Amino acid sequence: MTATSTVFAAKATAATDSMTTLLDELRSVTDGLGRADLSNRLMSARQRITDARLRIVVTGESEKGISSVVNALVAADVCPTAGPQGRGPGHGPIVIEFGESRSRSTARPGEPAEVTLPAPLLADGIVLIDTPGVTGADSRQATALLELLPTADAVLFVSDASQEYTAPEIRFLQ
Repeated sequence: MTATSTVFAAKATAATDSMTTLLDELRSVTDGLGRADLSNRLMSARQRITDARLRIVVTGESEKGISSVVNALVAADVCPTAGPQGRGPGHGPIVIEFGESRSRSTARPGEPAEVTLPAPLLADGIVLIDTPGVTGADSRQATALLELLPTADAVLFVSDASQEYTAPEIRFLQ
């Protein structure tokens, strides 16, 4: 058993069974009250709890190499990166997971694009979510990131290692 598979085995415990039972009961209550919004959130929580994969949201400030780090982790160019002038094409979140062959789905408005590829890291049960960099003044990107965080098992914060954390990075981490 690899260290990675040990982590995934730890996610599926006896507590998972009792949590899924509770979530199912709560969902039947919210369905009965006509609260589809809460039912959907409970269903998403149940899916996260029962999913043995480790979801890692990769984020940081804009122009710090977030997508480059993701591309390096999977040894493939799956996320757009900054061009020669330092301005990369804007993109929404991209979910990268294991697949027998490389494929990409186009993102519908408000949803992340999905990429599958046969990368060894992903075969171990890792799912990476590449996010657009957040600039302090861009509340739209920050809001989109905050919506992704509850779906994560871990967050990888990308920064420029040649300097100390900047004040905006510290605020972002807080």
